[in-house]
Parts: sequence; structure tokens; C-alpha cells
Amino acid sequence: MSFIYAVLLVLASPFILLYLIFATITDYFKYKKTQYYKDTHEKYSWLCARSYHVVFYNAIKSSGLPIDYYRDKETKMTGYGYFIHKDKLIVCDYDSDILYFDKNENEWLVYDENDYMLLESTIDSEIEKVNDFFVKTDVNRQLYL
Repeated sequence: MSFIYAVLLVLASPFILLYLIFATITDYFKYKKTQYYKDTHEKYSWLCARSYHVVFYNAIKSSGLPIDYYRDKETKMTGYGYFIHKDKLIVCDYDSDILYFDKNENEWLVYDENDYMLLESTIDSEIEKVNDFFVKTDVNRQLYL
């Protein structure tokens, strides 16, 4: 049975490779047209036009919302930064794979590396990271827990 799977994988691999090449090329040109790229001129990283930061940034800018964006340039991931609205951190990077509601305990949990943590404590640590970033980059702001 594993021989059949190996043969099917070998036969399908050229199509998979073509799909990945096509997806990368289309994503590259889509990224070059985004408002995020026009504002930051960050280098392209694989499939970054689909990242939630780039999509969220483009939605904010196209809608004209009063949300500030601060980029940590030391991080090499495209689209990594902080969205702030009226001294409130907008947390938009929790998807359904890492967010979990415990019905027994009646609390939200986030899967972080090897364990589940309370969502509130994860957000508190994220706010501390933002405040440290502001101090390090001389941004005259402070977020409150």
C-alpha cells in the first residue's frame, strides 16, 4: 500500500510544484500592489500577501480608519507590527487553531508553543512587549494593562 502512495506522490509532485510556483508568483505581484508594500517597502517573503497583518493593514488604510501601525524592524517577518487605536492594542493574530474556549472553566485559552495559556495573560504579555518596543524606539506612548 505504501508503494502505491509513493508512486502517486511521484506522479503528483510536478503538479504540486507547478501550483507552488504559480501561487508564489501571483502572491509576489499581489504583494507589490498592496498599500503595505507601498508604505513600508519591505522585501517579499513567501506568501506574505496573504498574512493577516498585511491584509489587516490594507483594510485599515483603504477604509481610512484612525489606527496607528508601529513596525518592529528587528523582526524579519514581513507584516509583523502593532496596531494601536486610542491606546488600545488590536490583537488580530489569534486564529481558530490556537484559540480555545474551555466550557468547564468558562475561560478562553491560547495555545502558545507547548501549552495552553489564559488569553488575558497572553494579551497582558503582548502589551508589555509593545510598551518595551515603544521605550526602545522612543515612541512617546504607553499602553495600559
